[in-house]
Amino acid sequence: MGKLITVITLLFLVGCGTVPESESPPANSSSSNEQETTQTVKNPMTKTKSSDFNQSDSAYKDAFKEEKQGIVPAKLIIDSLGVNDPVEKVGQNKKGEMGVPENVQNAGWYKFGAKPGEQGSAVVAGHVNTRNGKSIFWNLHKLETGDEVEVLNKSGEKRTFKVIGKESYDYQHAPVKKIFGYTSRRKLNLITCTGDFNYDAGTHQERLVIYTELKDE
Repeated sequence: MGKLITVITLLFLVGCGTVPESESPPANSSSSNEQETTQTVKNPMTKTKSSDFNQSDSAYKDAFKEEKQGIVPAKLIIDSLGVNDPVEKVGQNKKGEMGVPENVQNAGWYKFGAKPGEQGSAVVAGHVNTRNGKSIFWNLHKLETGDEVEVLNKSGEKRTFKVIGKESYDYQHAPVKKIFGYTSRRKLNLITCTGDFNYDAGTHQERLVIYTELKDE
């Protein structure tokens, strides 16, 4: 599973536009076929202890025993949206928030979580817009159940995922375990901003999460 999440602020300040859009993408959502229990975070700006993510010691041990099938993502391809862009590794900033890509047109993979293709929840975030216009995840809301998302590593090895659902959450209340936590499934969750721009907070009011699962090859 790679490094487990040990200390985390709700990482939803990432993947956002830095300015309000004149045409804000709609905050559509649809139910996914999730089986895991989720938890709503009351205050996403406070750090969460590692004990909050201790779902099952035996589950983690089993995950470590299995042969790893994850890859370190270098490129994200979503043909239906015209996305074919690099993926950077991101960690946490000094505030404990998920980092952002150096290039605002790239996606960012949370390197302390799962790798795409292995058991767990791999997380990739991207901006919806910048001061210069639309960004990598401007059309992310258009993805529907069954659509495909591809991730490639530097050597061209590929993992293909299919969309299983999408949800929008207020940036102050979101199910951290569902998005970042351990699961026995092989998931890739994509995050960006949506909804109205909150001028007081300096960010969009909602976060859009596209849930995908590794496709059987």
